Amino acid sequence: MVLAAATRSVPLLFLGMLLFGGGSAANLQARYAAVDLAEPDRRARQLSLIVWATTIGAVAAPNFAALADRTTSGWGLPALSGPFAATGTGRCAPPGRWYAPDRPPGSACPPWPWAIW
Repeated sequence: MVLAAATRSVPLLFLGMLLFGGGSAANLQARYAAVDLAEPDRRARQLSLIVWATTIGAVAAPNFAALADRTTSGWGLPALSGPFAATGTGRCAPPGRWYAPDRPPGSACPPWPWAIW
């Protein structure tokens, strides 16, 4: 979406929105899959922690929009594209975590096909 803003390309904007939507859907699924990894007697607590962490992020993140915009304005990006650049960076970092062997034995979730156990 940052590239779409820089080039003023509407099709690229739509593609970026599609990818951000897919990332959001995967993020929502991962939250509740993480609850499945918890011990049965701790699942409610884990779910409440996940929901509260999401709430804190939703409240705190808009406070960093101006900082992200100021940071990326020096890079020659259009105004208001900084938050998208920060979000894109944050979404590109976690996939490397998929390869970590952290699935407990006897977990309710099957191993992911791309994970190395």
